[in-house]
Amino acid sequence: MATTKDPLSGHPGHLDEHQTQTLEAFRSELTSAGLIPENRDIMTKELGYDRYDDQTLLRFLRARKFDIPKARLMWENNEKWRKEFGTDEIAAFPCCPVFDNLHSPRPALYSLSHPQSRSNVAILRCSSLARCHRHGFDYHEGPEVNKYYPQFYHRIDREGRPIYIERLGAIDVAKIGALTNQDRQLKHLVDEYEKFLKDRLPACSKEKGELVETSCTILDLHNAGISSFYRVKDYVSAASAIGQNHSRNYGTHVHHQCPLPILHHLVPYQTLAR
Repeated sequence: MATTKDPLSGHPGHLDEHQTQTLEAFRSELTSAGLIPENRDIMTKELGYDRYDDQTLLRFLRARKFDIPKARLMWENNEKWRKEFGTDEIAAFPCCPVFDNLHSPRPALYSLSHPQSRSNVAILRCSSLARCHRHGFDYHEGPEVNKYYPQFYHRIDREGRPIYIERLGAIDVAKIGALTNQDRQLKHLVDEYEKFLKDRLPACSKEKGELVETSCTILDLHNAGISSFYRVKDYVSAASAIGQNHSRNYGTHVHHQCPLPILHHLVPYQTLAR
């Protein structure tokens, strides 16, 4: 009788004997090479989450089909990128603790209802992502930029994942350029990735009652023509590269109201280690 493969194979709580041994060997190798710091507990306290836990290591292993040399190279490249970009400094700087408690009401938070539950998740989106800068990058121009480049988290899907939406067809490049620059936009993006790992996924996991590791991303391409896309392609490509460097967990990725089939191929995205 054929055995059904576990769809969550390689994820925490769903490891076979070989995967468990590979995880232990991978951690041992990273530790011996100094790629996991001796002061891990201090780093965890500074960042607000443990980026050296089994869940994180498994993400790299799944992305490289549990091939330790390939996963180690990916880890090394990620560590190099984090150092060059200053990601840990962005994540570690303490700001207002609006995400401390999932169910404590805070005026700065937007209460979101689970589509299959009567409970509310008051954690998935700040009323302004920039006004309440949780980490070390003060993106003070954020509320104005969002008017001309709408991007936000809104509710959770049926699988309990946070839903992230970008309206690429509503971008006004000239007005954004008068408010900020690409470097600051990318730092804000990294800041949001850190919140995703530190705050959003744990909140969704707590609400669902089981581990949530991915998001649902919707790119709204309504009114996004070829010319408008090419005006922002450099930023979109850089943002996609950061998503890969940041080893972000992608889940479902949807192109909504795409006016031209070619845009499906022009808008870059990857599905890393689902």
